[in-house]
Amino acid sequence: MKVKVPDLTPIRHELEQIGASYSEHLTEKDMYYNAPYRDFGETDEALRLRTASNGVTLTYKGKKEIIHGAKIRKEYNLSIESKETAHDILTHLSFIPVAEVKKERDYYTFEDFSIALDDVFGLGTFVEIELICEEGENTTDPANRIASFAERIGVTGERIEDSYLELVLREKE
Repeated sequence: MKVKVPDLTPIRHELEQIGASYSEHLTEKDMYYNAPYRDFGETDEALRLRTASNGVTLTYKGKKEIIHGAKIRKEYNLSIESKETAHDILTHLSFIPVAEVKKERDYYTFEDFSIALDDVFGLGTFVEIELICEEGENTTDPANRIASFAERIGVTGERIEDSYLELVLREKE
């Protein structure tokens, strides 16, 4: 669940009040690539090279599916030693850099929720809430669990199904 919010301070306060664990603050720079053999914008996939203070990660995200009212997608992550080398490999294989998304992000966890408080350059402030579970794990009514938790910490507003990449590309138009 992703919601644009006017201010992260009251949500951060509520997370602290309920005993959520603060994990870390990261500055993340995400470069997204498109494949030379299919348009990831049309297939709803993503290939991202993320640079953050805790390392560099190459991520593939599969097509979004809606299951029990929650947005689900497979995600594969690979730690990379060098952003430059990974970028060179991708571009030599004809992957095309599409756009960069920059954000300041604070991570929290509470029970089986992962919460990100994001300040995205050029877009504003957002809260992302994920229910963490393993593939095949039976999670009862994940959409309602996320919605109830969001309400508990004061996250209200319209859910945004678009990725930050989609929002950034729309802003450029």
